[in-house]
Amino acid sequence: MTIDDCLALPETQQAILLYESPSYTPDWHRFRLVFSLPRYITDPKLFVQIVKKYVEIYKADDCNSEVNAFYGNSNATIYNLTNGDVIKYSNGVRR
Repeated sequence: MTIDDCLALPETQQAILLYESPSYTPDWHRFRLVFSLPRYITDPKLFVQIVKKYVEIYKADDCNSEVNAFYGNSNATIYNLTNGDVIKYSNGVRR
């Protein structure tokens, strides 16, 4: 799925942020979506259930590990889905 394909899905309207993963290339779109949940999740099993829902929606069967929530990318393009800003970073510095 490309970033444009993802942004066109109605479920993505609930996301607050999209950013490219470190393995992203123009030919292989790899990215992560960030969603705001109604409460803080401390139960790992509940977190996995929530992630599985989104894995099904986005057909992202290779990214269902809860540890992915803690990884970023200092060379990413970040899409702020709440205000439309697109910010590019290179080695952690905004371009």
